Amino acid sequence: MPECDERRLRRGPRSSGMLLTGLLCGFLNGAEALRAQTAADATDTGSEDRTGLPVAGPEETGALQGLGDLLGLRPWLATRGMTLDALLLGDLSRNFRGGISTGKEAFRHLLEVSFTLATEPLFGFEGGTFFVDFQTQDGRHGTENLVGDFQGFSNIDAPGFTALYELWYEQVFLGGRLRLKLGKIDASNEFAFVEHGGPLINSSAGFSPTILGLPTYPNPATGAVLFASPVESLYLGGGLFDGATQAGQPTGTRGPSTLFGEPSDLFLIAEAGVRRTTASGRLRRAGLGITHHTGTFDRMDGVGTEEGATSYYLVVDQHLERQSGPVRTSGSTIDGFLQLAYTDDQLSPVDLHAGAGIVWNGFLFGRNADSFGLMGTYVHFGDAARRAGAFVESHELAWELFYRFEVTPWLHLKPDLQYIVHPGGVGNSDAFVGTLRVELTL
Repeated sequence: MPECDERRLRRGPRSSGMLLTGLLCGFLNGAEALRAQTAADATDTGSEDRTGLPVAGPEETGALQGLGDLLGLRPWLATRGMTLDALLLGDLSRNFRGGISTGKEAFRHLLEVSFTLATEPLFGFEGGTFFVDFQTQDGRHGTENLVGDFQGFSNIDAPGFTALYELWYEQVFLGGRLRLKLGKIDASNEFAFVEHGGPLINSSAGFSPTILGLPTYPNPATGAVLFASPVESLYLGGGLFDGATQAGQPTGTRGPSTLFGEPSDLFLIAEAGVRRTTASGRLRRAGLGITHHTGTFDRMDGVGTEEGATSYYLVVDQHLERQSGPVRTSGSTIDGFLQLAYTDDQLSPVDLHAGAGIVWNGFLFGRNADSFGLMGTYVHFGDAARRAGAFVESHELAWELFYRFEVTPWLHLKPDLQYIVHPGGVGNSDAFVGTLRVELTL
């Protein structure tokens, strides 16, 4: 494998050709690291998931549920291939310095109720899954009222909404080598995500803000997703979605009408990578993706519009250390992630994003259900937007630190601190904001 100079990535290449070279280098180095660790995994006991096909659907938390078995309803549903889940998140944030406003709080909450039906137990049809997800969100927007940051320090901040958030059918073929999903879908559950960044609450840990028009929270969209794993540990995927949100018509509270009618804009995405889940259940993955939105975009320099916008991204999930043996804490693991993304600065306020972090599960002795995490996430404000006066700073940099501890198997508290340099890039002082997140699995 050829040597790749990763310092080129850290310097922040400005041309698309240099960036693509850097992304390819990072992907190749990530793949080489995965290959080397694959050999080490061969000594693990037990079986491994060697397919490269990502598993779709709601996240499996493994947590007990506060409402129990609902008078026997949940066990009855389970025998018929059905599950009923609910999650309530609440964020109470206070900005201690800088930003827009200090000395005030912002509280918001998100309730999610989902229903999953596997087709085989009831209908004898193997490999099929129906999924329905309802969400409602309300409260005081933290970014808009406290900090003014570009990236969004809380990933549940949104204009209040109540919606049938997702509604899709998925079919798996060829023994798990091919997967097709149709319906209303959150694209960031399928593409451009870093799984090990899931515990962080800054929005950029979920997906890169440089990806123009990505149909995700709070605006999933009608579309289709196809993933294939032609050879062991390799995956290829693509998606086509309604792109109406870019034209000012939010898709989160709508059905498929804007996919087939005006504005008829599409969001297209493709991702290829290597993916491996070891016997211990930890993920190693590197994915390289490209997106294209067919809509009309205003140029940042104010000179007319352009048809279509393209973005590129690299995501890496890496299991950094495996804790095992009698002298180490049982169940303790360290996982890391890396994000790099680029788009045209004439069409987007930010043209470059870089993020990296670690999550240490089982951080304290005897607290295996707890986790501790640290992340840094950086966005560069494009030259065109700065020349037009939209920003006075060149970048925004956010540092996040959290500790998530288990009160009960269905109740977790997560104190979170973030220090944000140049929030929003408009001249506000650096902000220091704290959030207490309550996670209740119902």
